[in-house]
Amino acid sequence: MLGTIPSRMPTLAMGAAMALCLSGCTSFREYIENGFKVGPNYCQPPAPVAEHWIDAADQRVRSQPEDLSRWWTVFQDPVLKSEDPVLNRLVSTAYRQNLSLGQAGFRILEARAQLGIAQGELFPQVQDATGAYRRQGTSLSAPSGLFSPKRYFSQWNLLNYGRIANNVRLQDARFEELVLAYQGTVLQAQAEVLHVY
Repeated sequence: MLGTIPSRMPTLAMGAAMALCLSGCTSFREYIENGFKVGPNYCQPPAPVAEHWIDAADQRVRSQPEDLSRWWTVFQDPVLKSEDPVLNRLVSTAYRQNLSLGQAGFRILEARAQLGIAQGELFPQVQDATGAYRRQGTSLSAPSGLFSPKRYFSQWNLLNYGRIANNVRLQDARFEELVLAYQGTVLQAQAEVLHVY
C-alpha cells in the first residue's frame, strides 16, 4: 500500500495542474504580459471614424469653441440689457448659496485626496522612528542606519502592484465622476433659477 502512493503522486500532481490550467485562471505568462494587473486586459473596441467631418468645409461651422458659461443670455431678457442685470445676479447668488454645490465641491476635494493616496501606494515605503534617552552620562538609543530589503519590500511586491494600479484607476474614475456630477449640479441650479424667474 505504501509503495503505491509515491507512484500516484506524479499522476495526481499532473491532474491538479491540468485542472488548474483548464479552470480559467490566467497563466503566468499572461500575468506578466498584462503588466502584473489583476483582471482582464482591457482593449478599446475598434470604432471606424471618418478622417474629416462631412460639414468641415462649411463656413457657418466655427472652429473655436463658444463660451457657454453664461448660456442664459441667449434668452435676451430685456433686464439683461440694463445696467443692473437681475438674472446674472440671481444666478451668481444661487451659485454661491447652494448647499448641494458646496457638498459636491467637498466630495471632489475628498476624491482628489483619495486619488493622491492611491497613487502614493504605487511605490514601496519605509517608515522608521529613532529615539535617544540620556541620563547621567549613559545613552540608550535605537540603532539607526540599518537597511533591510526584506522589511522594505515585505508589504509591497509585484503581486500587489496590479491591485494597487487598479485602485488608482478606480479612484481616478471616481474623481472624474464627481467632477461631472458637480457640473451637472451647477447646470441644474442655473436652470431652476431661470425657470423660477
